[in-house]
Amino acid sequence: MTDKFIKPYIYIVCSLFLMSSFVGYLTPYQYQQEIAKKLLTYFSPLQSYTQLQLFIKIFLNNYLSTLLTLLLGLLFGLGPVIFLIINGYTIGNLISFASSKVGIYKIGLAIIPHGIFEVPAALIAASYGLWWGVKNYRKFRYKDTFLDDFSLPIKRYINIVIPLLFIGAFVEAYITPFIIRLFI
Repeated sequence: MTDKFIKPYIYIVCSLFLMSSFVGYLTPYQYQQEIAKKLLTYFSPLQSYTQLQLFIKIFLNNYLSTLLTLLLGLLFGLGPVIFLIINGYTIGNLISFASSKVGIYKIGLAIIPHGIFEVPAALIAASYGLWWGVKNYRKFRYKDTFLDDFSLPIKRYINIVIPLLFIGAFVEAYITPFIIRLFI
């Protein structure tokens, strides 16, 4: 079975993520500052972690949030939509706030190395979660079959999303700090 059916969901998910990132980027500075303070407080304990502990923490956090996004897609796609809006907004917000402090180039160096793995993983999980939600809706609304396709998102999650998250967490814990020390 090919996954051509997932393309429209990927377009929807990417559009939601980009739009919410743009809104986050345009948020007034005082709100960005407040969100940045809260996130710094939340993440400050990570500074005392070893690289291995950081890797495990990042991987498990991303694993659980993307798995939850996928599974909450069963609630007629609401989980992935909420996940995308919150995360897109937060990322856009932080990019705008941090780039005003250190410049967009340095922010890119700090985010892109691991983001090229983690963002696609999250978008893929959200796409399959949204697809699941639509299938579930159609099952209830039109009495479509659903069980035939039930395992496909889990297979894609295991075969695509988890490896991307693993690589992204490794890069974020071991390579991104090196890049930051070197260039920032």
